[in-house]
Amino acid sequence: MPAFRAVADPSLARLGLAGAWIDVWLGDSGLILADSGDARVDIPFDAIDRARFGYQTSRMGGRIYDTRLWTHRAPRPLLLRLAARETNPGYEGVARGLAAAIAARRGLGAVEAGVDWGWALACAAFAAAFVGCDSWATVRSIREGEPLWVVLIFPAIALILGGLFGYTFVRLYRPRRLDRLDQLEPFIGRDSRPWLF
Repeated sequence: MPAFRAVADPSLARLGLAGAWIDVWLGDSGLILADSGDARVDIPFDAIDRARFGYQTSRMGGRIYDTRLWTHRAPRPLLLRLAARETNPGYEGVARGLAAAIAARRGLGAVEAGVDWGWALACAAFAAAFVGCDSWATVRSIREGEPLWVVLIFPAIALILGGLFGYTFVRLYRPRRLDRLDQLEPFIGRDSRPWLF
């Protein structure tokens, strides 16, 4: 039976789960969450309206894997964030089983990949700020009388790099529906190349 340990989150505390870690595994008819005490919450597969699987790249290296669940019970999505910085077979098994169960009950449209639009656009804004700083430097170079080739080379490089970074961030982190369940693999496994589809 696959299982993984998730970091405690306020969305899980609303369910009555306490402590720093929450153990997560699949049961016969739903997802089971348990804290280090006696609290246990069973979330039936039928109660899950939608699930989104994704990861963020950590500044310290590795990836932070997230699963968000929209249920009948909670006004906001439940966040299951893998406690480890790298995925593991338990997380992958739970994610595959959960996605298959939700797709069987709600259809494939209820299974998504990605993080969220806010994070995608915030990262793209970082790339836009890079282009903006270069534009400011270009204006200063023009005012100081730099040669034309110096003035024009920096904006070209900034636009290319900023555009590539911005596009990559939006493509990687934006939520998207899957056409097939096997498209989920890049978002839950070690060999992640989600920007390829």
